[in-house]
Amino acid sequence: MTDILNQIKKYIPEDIVNSLPITKFNAGETILNIEDNYFLIILEGTAHGIRYQDDKKIIYPYLWKKGCMVGFNMLLSKSKKNWEFIAFTPLVAVLFTPEVIEKYIFQVPKSFKFFVESNMYILEAGLKGFYILAHGGAKAYLALLLIEGSQNKIFYFRKYENFADILGISKSMLFRITKEFIEKGMIQKGRKEVIILNPEGLKDLYREYLYF
Repeated sequence: MTDILNQIKKYIPEDIVNSLPITKFNAGETILNIEDNYFLIILEGTAHGIRYQDDKKIIYPYLWKKGCMVGFNMLLSKSKKNWEFIAFTPLVAVLFTPEVIEKYIFQVPKSFKFFVESNMYILEAGLKGFYILAHGGAKAYLALLLIEGSQNKIFYFRKYENFADILGISKSMLFRITKEFIEKGMIQKGRKEVIILNPEGLKDLYREYLYF
């Protein structure tokens, strides 16, 4: 966590960074609502985005990871905020107000370059997720989510059945895939966590779809 804060202090005055609130979220908790007028950098954990289009809830295959600024793309495009961000794992983040972003990020070229480059991962991760989901199906994408969303081979969740919405499948299909993973010795599922027993086995399910 301190490594990210130390990087930020290279571009934003240390006293400003030290004054920013650091907040913890549990897996499944909302970290940003549509109406929230602030942004954050993830210090630990991962988050995913939910977009609303014509009152339809769409969960996208993006995972915001450590070092990413949540909401940065909307700042750049000045688009209407129609996303919610949910903690995918236990998460710690530092909050930024629009005033801090405007003064220290948008108006300083070196700062702007750093934060843009920090968020390039999101574009890559989104493309990877869409491609794997489209070509490898729900099984391959669930394997990807478990690997990329785990910490020390443990994946935490609030409600496991929520994966059905993310994968676009029924709950019964989700539990059939999960049962297969368990029977093959790839995972062990608890009440609030999945333990990764065979990460290479999970990676094999989507490895052929990694195009970069």
